[in-house]
Amino acid sequence: MLRKYWPFILLGALVILFWFPVTQNNEFFYDDFDFINTFQQNKAAVGYFFAPHNEHFMPMFKFTFLIMYKLFGQNVVPYMWLLILTHIINVCLFFYLCKLIFPYAKWLPFILAVLFLSNSAYFEMLHWFTLLSYALPLLFLQISLIFLHLYMNENKKSYLFTSVACSFFIPMNNSIGFVGILFIFLYFYTIIKKRVKISELSKDFKLLWPYLAVWFFFMLPYFFLIYPQTASGSAKMLADYSKVLPNILSGVAGFLIKSWGISILMRPINIWVAGFLIFNFLVFIVFLPLYFLLNPKPERGRVLHDRGIALFSGLGALLSYGAIAVARTDLPSSAFMDWGRYQFFSVFFLIIFIGNMLPSLITVFSSVFNKQRFKYYLLFLFILYLVGQFVMIRVKSESPIRTEGLIINQDICVATSRSTSTDI
Repeated sequence: MLRKYWPFILLGALVILFWFPVTQNNEFFYDDFDFINTFQQNKAAVGYFFAPHNEHFMPMFKFTFLIMYKLFGQNVVPYMWLLILTHIINVCLFFYLCKLIFPYAKWLPFILAVLFLSNSAYFEMLHWFTLLSYALPLLFLQISLIFLHLYMNENKKSYLFTSVACSFFIPMNNSIGFVGILFIFLYFYTIIKKRVKISELSKDFKLLWPYLAVWFFFMLPYFFLIYPQTASGSAKMLADYSKVLPNILSGVAGFLIKSWGISILMRPINIWVAGFLIFNFLVFIVFLPLYFLLNPKPERGRVLHDRGIALFSGLGALLSYGAIAVARTDLPSSAFMDWGRYQFFSVFFLIIFIGNMLPSLITVFSSVFNKQRFKYYLLFLFILYLVGQFVMIRVKSESPIRTEGLIINQDICVATSRSTSTDI
């Protein structure tokens, strides 16, 4: 039994090892106090849970926060452990989902799960309790995708029911959840079926209509009745959409920069690690186009191992950045580079995209280098990446200032008496 579950046990242990520091030297932060003040003043009536917070519909998160507050008051440590526990579940689900996506690769799902659990691009996701509202949609999305995949493999109605039921909770924590239905359809056609056939659309609709029903149940009332009434919603009706593309590109740049371990709080070891990783990245970026340009087509492989997986992960990342970029055109592009909450869903998709490239990358470079030695070299780079992320998470956790989510010189004065909220 232990042999069967050891990957999940090890992944859980690694999450605790990497993220335990967020339970130390931490406190409630900005939007946290909006909820706490409401609970202290006994204003959490039924209507409160269904009213938007800024432009976010989050009844499930508000209820979770209320339960935590009743149990632990303002002791922040249990709240941080709940974030870590949620991350453990998300990482284990990610590992299982990758096993379904990459059934031919024995070790790849575990490697990708470690990449996902350790990436500091979304650091504030585990450092700020309000951002549990971003973690829960991904949790229910992954469960929904897993059971949809299992249903298609084994044709058990209970799997389909579980998938649809979980999809109901995707939009109940944060507005990013409204994009969840697109991810489900994208997964169905790119990963499971790997094609779209006009003749099968009617049959597909009979399977997928419950997901659409769930989506419309939330989407139509929210965007036509609730969202326009919020101050942020009214302002964003006049948004400047010319900022969308720069914001998306800034998000991708932020993922790369933080994955290399670059930050204003870099330690000397981070500088060396980041420099070496960037050097290797540039070598790969230069070599790959030359390989495909200079080699005849029959003699070369493909840069993307599976086009369906590439489409799912690439479009998923684009939709994740794009949905937020469209909704938050009021923000500068630097926010998409710096704020970890805007990276979380995209990191999920981008790591799957990287996993799809790895087999092809090994094939391409094996024509130049010894295949076994090249695998060892990739393992060395992987360990360097983990060291850089391990140190960076600790440096950020121990910092007396918040390094994400707000301008640095405003972060020093985090006061419990805060009366206005920032838009999460």
